[in-house]
Amino acid sequence: MSGATYWLAFDIGCIECGQESRALGLHLTKQAAEAVCESARIEQEADWHGQHSFEVFEVQAP
Repeated sequence: MSGATYWLAFDIGCIECGQESRALGLHLTKQAAEAVCESARIEQEADWHGQHSFEVFEVQAP
């Protein structure tokens, strides 16, 4: 029996200037997680604090 699949939206902070990384949320669809990342990317660009990377990771729950 396999577990549920979730999608983790994640903000990888700037390693050059020490900005912290943070989870943006756990989502039921990849599209929802990507939308959250895109929204965070737009917010980051408007109020620049280092170079961040916004990524989506697949997570399997037992």
